[in-house]
Amino acid sequence: MDTRVTIKPLMMLRHAQSLWNLENRFTGWADVGLTEAGRSEARRAGMLLRAHGYRFDRAFTSQLERATETLEIVLRQLGQDNLPVEHSWRLNERHYGSLEGLDKAAFAAAHDEDKLHRMRRGYRDRPAPLTPDDPRYLRHRDAYPDLDPALLPATESLADTRAPAALLERYDCAGHCAWRTRADRLTREHTAGASQIS
Repeated sequence: MDTRVTIKPLMMLRHAQSLWNLENRFTGWADVGLTEAGRSEARRAGMLLRAHGYRFDRAFTSQLERATETLEIVLRQLGQDNLPVEHSWRLNERHYGSLEGLDKAAFAAAHDEDKLHRMRRGYRDRPAPLTPDDPRYLRHRDAYPDLDPALLPATESLADTRAPAALLERYDCAGHCAWRTRADRLTREHTAGASQIS
């Protein structure tokens, strides 16, 4: 019996420029769209992939508009508009908590450099969470109506966002995905040692 495993290449592509990228604001789970420059970036990425002969048999994206639109543009350039696409909130970006929507330069001017670095790059440091009375709080949005509210984060560290890497283990060659719960990455046990920065 042949026990060899076929290894397929994986292409990872970040979303193109969003409106809040342009405005230099913390974005996270805020669902903002692409700029015209971002759409041009996505078209260019698609053209480059096509020029180098890339073809795909499946695609994964977050539920965020900027990622979804980037993927749609790229697939259109590749002539693969009908490619199976798995949309999952588990691939959303890091949740920036109370920083969401704030201007990065203004925040940097009001805080010391160490605090800013820890907020953005500290592996286990979380920004202060959104509170339930904050209109940005995820339970007030209609984007995730079928999701258990207990799974929705109010803030995340970089350590909390390790789960998307595990996504790569979920795709099997039979052509279906078995999504694992994201609950494990939101529990305190899983992220023991994480700290919150107010």
